[in-house]
Amino acid sequence: MKLVTVSVWFDDEIQTPVPKLEPGEHIETRVVPISKLYDELQEYHKKGFGVGAKLSHFADGYQLALKLKDGNLA
Repeated sequence: MKLVTVSVWFDDEIQTPVPKLEPGEHIETRVVPISKLYDELQEYHKKGFGVGAKLSHFADGYQLALKLKDGNLA
């Protein structure tokens, strides 16, 4: 099972969260623009990394909303 949490800041400052690791854990933190989140997660999946379901579903939904907004469902 994978657990992914996301914190969103609404000010103009980009912050990089520091993970609180348990023994044996390795977490790499990356901050990406929301507009590129779907593509970043797809690249991780292609490389064989596990992607948390909640984050993946959020990215899928956001990508779908962009397509709906643009009228491009094909």
